[in-house]
Amino acid sequence: MKAIWSGNLKLALINIPVRLLPGSKSRQLNFTYLTKKGQSPIRYARVSKLGGEEVPFNEIVKGFEYDPGKFAVIDDKDLESANPKLAHTIEVLNFTDPSNIDKRLFSKPYYLQPESQTNRSYFLLRETLKESGRVGIVRYLINKTKEHLGALTVAGDYLLIIQMRFASDLIPSESLPELIAPLLPEEELSLTRQLVESLTSPFNPNAYTDTHTQEVKKLIREKIAGQTPRISSPPISPTPSTDLARQLSDSLSLTTKRPFFSP
Repeated sequence: MKAIWSGNLKLALINIPVRLLPGSKSRQLNFTYLTKKGQSPIRYARVSKLGGEEVPFNEIVKGFEYDPGKFAVIDDKDLESANPKLAHTIEVLNFTDPSNIDKRLFSKPYYLQPESQTNRSYFLLRETLKESGRVGIVRYLINKTKEHLGALTVAGDYLLIIQMRFASDLIPSESLPELIAPLLPEEELSLTRQLVESLTSPFNPNAYTDTHTQEVKKLIREKIAGQTPRISSPPISPTPSTDLARQLSDSLSLTTKRPFFSP
């Protein structure tokens, strides 16, 4: 697997040479835009807004617009010099119990692979994190443009970084319109608790698949084979009762007879 970054994992005075590997993959189907007549692929050109001419990629630079029509040109060397310490280093800031971290902060996983399997520092840190149950809080820079926080933990034989958002990136619920709950009858609360209990089971991540992508792939296969894709109408649900307690009771009976999802 190709590394997306290489550098050092810095723990106090210890530098551990590592490579950053993807820890997830995209499920996205890639569609190509075509002309409606002739089905010729569309090409997107980089065009000057002022002159209208197409501009070769090697003649394009990045700039920050500080006033209308005025730009400060920034190149890769500028970005690297802005924070040279982070350019090639994943810095361990501290360690904490994972229960202290707001789950909304978690984002994308990356594996950390040691450059050399004879480097004991990597394995000492891995075993210590396993034993303690703690995670390290790290910061690092990818693509020279964006600093990230991460939670350093263990997955199998590897150290794993779970990319995190900064707290300032979150939208606090307090900033949303206030929700004022109506009166909640005890009978409805009791039935809701029973319904949740009846749908409770151990979490098995392998039991959940992207059914929409599977159906789209099936549709594509039918198109390639010259078949007319079958358009399946969504099932028509019975008109719900206006009595919420009755709806909850009926839902409970339904899940007792046939669980909605069984991993």
